[in-house]
Amino acid sequence: MIETQDLRVVKTLDNIMNSFLQLIKEKKFSKITIKDLTEKAKINRSTFYKYYLDKYDLKDKVINSFLTNYKNEFSLNYIKDSIDLNIDELEKLMLYFKRKEEIIMILWDENMEDCVRSKMQQILEIKMENWIKLNTGQLDKKDKLFIRIFSSSFLVIIKWWFEFSPECSAREIAHLVSDSRDLAHKKFLCAKS
Repeated sequence: MIETQDLRVVKTLDNIMNSFLQLIKEKKFSKITIKDLTEKAKINRSTFYKYYLDKYDLKDKVINSFLTNYKNEFSLNYIKDSIDLNIDELEKLMLYFKRKEEIIMILWDENMEDCVRSKMQQILEIKMENWIKLNTGQLDKKDKLFIRIFSSSFLVIIKWWFEFSPECSAREIAHLVSDSRDLAHKKFLCAKS
C-alpha cells in the first residue's frame, strides 16, 4: 500500500515553511523567535513543536529540502561534450532557477545567516567533477580550478539576473552562462597546451 501524508499535515508544514521564509525577509534568523513563527503561521506552539525541535531544526529542514531538490533538478544535460553546450537544455535549467527565484533569493539573503549559495556551488562542483571524470577519465588541478571558477560565475550570473536584469529571458541568461563558460574554457585550454 502506498503511504500518503495527511493533506492537513502537508498544509501545516508548508504554512510553517512559508511563514519562516517571510520572516527571513524581515529580520535576521538569530532575531526570529518561536513566537514570531507561530504568530506568522497562525498556529499554536505545540503544533510547531510537533514537527520541529526548534527554529534551527526548521532552518536546517528548509535548507536541506531545497538543496535536495536542487541536486535532483540540476542536470548537466546542457553539456554536449567537453567543448559545446546545448543552449536548449541550458535554457531549461535557467527556467528551473526562475521558478525558484523567490526561495533562492531568500536563502541567499544575509538574514538567513547560512552559506546556502556556497552549498549550491559545492553541489555544482561535485556534479561537474563527476561528469569530467566519467567523460575524460581524469581530473587535474586545472580542471578543478576551471570548475570552481565556472560554478561560481554560474551562480553570480543567476544572482545578477534576479537582482539587476529580471527582464532578461531564460534563453538570454543561458547564452550568458555559455559565454562565461567558453571564455574560461578557452583560457584553460590554452594554459593546458
